[in-house]
Parts: sequence; C-alpha cells; structure tokens
Amino acid sequence: MALHYFIDSKRRLVSVTAEGAITRADVDAYLEAVVGARALEYRKLFDWRAGTPAMDFPELMSVIATVKNYHDRPHGALAVVVSEQQRQSEKLARVLGVLLSVRRPMRVFSSVMTASRWLEGNSTSVC
Repeated sequence: MALHYFIDSKRRLVSVTAEGAITRADVDAYLEAVVGARALEYRKLFDWRAGTPAMDFPELMSVIATVKNYHDRPHGALAVVVSEQQRQSEKLARVLGVLLSVRRPMRVFSSVMTASRWLEGNSTSVC
C-alpha cells in the first residue's frame, strides 16, 4: 500500500504519508478507513512529498467524484505537504482544487513541521 495512515481519535488527527505510486485502490482504502472511523471531521496532515499519482484520467475523475460525495459532511482542517516539483503537477493540482472546494481550513506546505504547527492552531476548526 502506498498510503500509510494513522487515525488518532484522542488527538482527532489523521496523519497520512504517501509513498511511491498512489492508485485508486489506495485512495479508496484510505477513504473507507476514514469514513468507517468517523474521522472526516478530524484534522488531517497529508504528506504527499514521496508519493506520485498513478491513475489515468478516468480513475482520477472517479476519485474526485467520490471525494465530492463527502462535501456535505463536516471536515476538519487539512494540511498538505508537497515538494516544489509537485506544486507544478497538473494531476495534483486537480486533486487539491477539489479539496479546496470543501468548506474547511486548508493550506499547502513544503514542511511537515510547519504544517503540524498550523494544524495545532486549527484543533477546533470543523466546518
């Protein structure tokens, strides 16, 4: 599995690390775990720096449609950590665009430490 995640119910935080090629099955498993744990409203720290999308256009659009299905539920703050090179990725930009359309605090960072500090300041933000 290319997405490694830890759901911390005590801290109300989901920490996700992407590693290697990220497939639709990886994203589906992650979403199933988060929804199943009732953790959509938890804050999320998503470290994407070592991950790359390995989905064709129809798969990517299907993931986007799935994510949009959760827009009507409360979401916690989201911090996404990407490399400078990834900031130029069209696929990643599409996914981030969908994530930005959810009413919640969200920022993109280049450092996990900075992202973590920002999330701590958004510990009670649920939209």
